[in-house]
Amino acid sequence: MVLIEFYLVFALATALTALFGIFVPVLKEAKGKGVSNTLTDSPILASLIFFGVTLILAPFVVSSLIFPHHAELFRAGLQRTIEQPDD
Repeated sequence: MVLIEFYLVFALATALTALFGIFVPVLKEAKGKGVSNTLTDSPILASLIFFGVTLILAPFVVSSLIFPHHAELFRAGLQRTIEQPDD
């Protein structure tokens, strides 16, 4: 039971750090550039979805929070994705 609690704390910490450290700044930057798509039009829903996915995939995302090179690659990929127009 203790192991599950430690994992939940780890996953929550990772998801919150990724959300406020990477996703929200990239989303604000895209909104500042005038990008209009589903992600920028409904940022609360996009943030909740990103948080949920990051919560589930925390062991894979944590390297992007620890290593600066991985963080830059993750941020660049996220930025490309957010700045794409809707079809």
